[in-house]
Amino acid sequence: MRRWGTLIVALFAALGLGVGAWWFLVWEPQARQRAALETVDAFARAWEQAEWPALAARVRAPADPAVQGHRSLHDDLAPERLRVEPAAVSVGDERAHADLTVTVDLAGLDTWRYETTLELAWTDGLWEVVWTPETVHPDFVEGGGFVQEQTWGTRAAILDRTGTPLAGDADGVVVGIEPQRIAEEAEVVDALVTHAGASRGRVEALLARDDLVDDWFYPIIELPRTVFDEVDPELRPVPGVLFRAAVGRAEATGGFALHLLGRAEELDAEQAEELGRGYEEGDVAGTFGLEAAFDEQLAGRPEATVSVVGPDGEPRAVVHRVDGVEPEDLHTTLDRGVQQAAEEALGDVGEPAALVAVALPGLEVRAAVSRPAAGFNRAFAGRYPPGSTFKVVTTAALLSTGMTPDAALDCPAERTVGGRTFRNAGRRELGPLTLREAFAESCNTAYVGTVDGLEDALAEAARSFGFDDTEHDVGLAATGGSYPEPVDLVEVAAAALGQARVEASPLHMATVAGAAATGQWQPATLFPDGAAREARQTSDDPGVLRDLMTEVVASGTGTPAQVAGETIGGKTGSAEFGTEDPPETHAWFIGYRLDADGEADAPPTGLAFAVLVEGGGAGGDVAGPIAARFVGALQ
Repeated sequence: MRRWGTLIVALFAALGLGVGAWWFLVWEPQARQRAALETVDAFARAWEQAEWPALAARVRAPADPAVQGHRSLHDDLAPERLRVEPAAVSVGDERAHADLTVTVDLAGLDTWRYETTLELAWTDGLWEVVWTPETVHPDFVEGGGFVQEQTWGTRAAILDRTGTPLAGDADGVVVGIEPQRIAEEAEVVDALVTHAGASRGRVEALLARDDLVDDWFYPIIELPRTVFDEVDPELRPVPGVLFRAAVGRAEATGGFALHLLGRAEELDAEQAEELGRGYEEGDVAGTFGLEAAFDEQLAGRPEATVSVVGPDGEPRAVVHRVDGVEPEDLHTTLDRGVQQAAEEALGDVGEPAALVAVALPGLEVRAAVSRPAAGFNRAFAGRYPPGSTFKVVTTAALLSTGMTPDAALDCPAERTVGGRTFRNAGRRELGPLTLREAFAESCNTAYVGTVDGLEDALAEAARSFGFDDTEHDVGLAATGGSYPEPVDLVEVAAAALGQARVEASPLHMATVAGAAATGQWQPATLFPDGAAREARQTSDDPGVLRDLMTEVVASGTGTPAQVAGETIGGKTGSAEFGTEDPPETHAWFIGYRLDADGEADAPPTGLAFAVLVEGGGAGGDVAGPIAARFVGALQ
């Protein structure tokens, strides 16, 4: 390089030109070009990074309009990212020109890309930006700005398995009471519960108040117009029952399936920013439950435009448009009538409780209720020892080893296994009995007497009933069943009783009851076109276990679950927890109600369900009657 420089100097000397002329003709254009590129790049970086003093330093005075113009893009649109890239730069003696590509990542929407230009002038040995409004955007005007507007489509509905809206944007009707018009309180209660699906406990509590104003309207529930039209003939003749129109997102009943459906509500500024997706303060979005989990499907995406506005705020040109995505209904396997029955069954339960019902044989979720309504979704996400309801699994393990329902066992008041003493509830002693009787009477000591050598069969049975943390396809946080490998014979014995480290949710125990009835287990689903689910065989002859569960309700610990005219099988459970002596217990009942018209050679049809009352006590005495109310409400 040095050699070539020496030759060039010699050549210019031979031509009679000085070194200064050589600099002007060869190096000066290159220096100006580099300086122009540096100015363009510095201006672009300052615009990208909102460094307004740095941008002003590159602009020929006055710089304030330039700062205001470029700042408006940042301030008005609040992009997630802004990139300014020089596409081409041409340099002359006194003027330079740059083509710029501006890329704007719009928050919650898409990417907007456009072309603009930058003009430069050589002044006093420096390149300066000769700013015009078109530098910001070809349609921009001085003193103007940008406006981003978006339009959401009508939020789609959440539907039950028949297509009935459970939640949707539609005209609704608020059903309530006016005290001075009531003739018979019992008639009002029965009408609202039977025909509108209201909670009996809620209606009775309202009517019991002593501060009701005679001519005041007290809302009870809100029904979609389509649902109200069906029950209007039954409700309207009842004195004291009144109606008011309601427009907006309506649930099938007030608080109906709350833990499943969730809520769609107007967002405050903080919620809108957290959700993103183009949401702004005042927009409606799902805040929990299915409304939140499937918000993008139910809400779609808004149609959006970016416009240039003049100094008066009036639009001058639409410079970018984003096509929206239409909202789409969410189809579920829920059944409004079954859900209503489940709500009613738990209507007056004061303790935290849950009820889940699944269809037979497919184990599709038909209903799920958690109480209290303000608590977490314990029906799906609760994790509890299943207690003696797990004896369904233990019995399946015993049957798989060749034991028969008539096998002889013994039921002492207590039995010691591996140094630990196990006792029956109430220290009952039933003496010699069969497996059938031990299951019906839920004899702990008879079962722990069978566990020596049962480890492998019990683990396999647990796996076949889904006790391996397999996830359920319900779209929300949910707990399956867990059966950690026992460390010794004592833990095997405790696990056989649904204690030790065995855990499950009410959702999972509903599937256990369903598998006991049909001989096949698979994860529950909440969607008719959900993901493929692995089916597992739980029994070669499910009729044996069905007979045993039927006997529990006919003559054993589950007799409080009896309902006249219904074929019900079940298993009670009193699951110990905590450190009290004697321990506190959760009350369980799992079971099924079979359809009377099922085909003889086909898998049984009907509903399987699980009832849990936290700290409720004895499963048969507490959870059994709730199961009976549920089945009775289905009638």
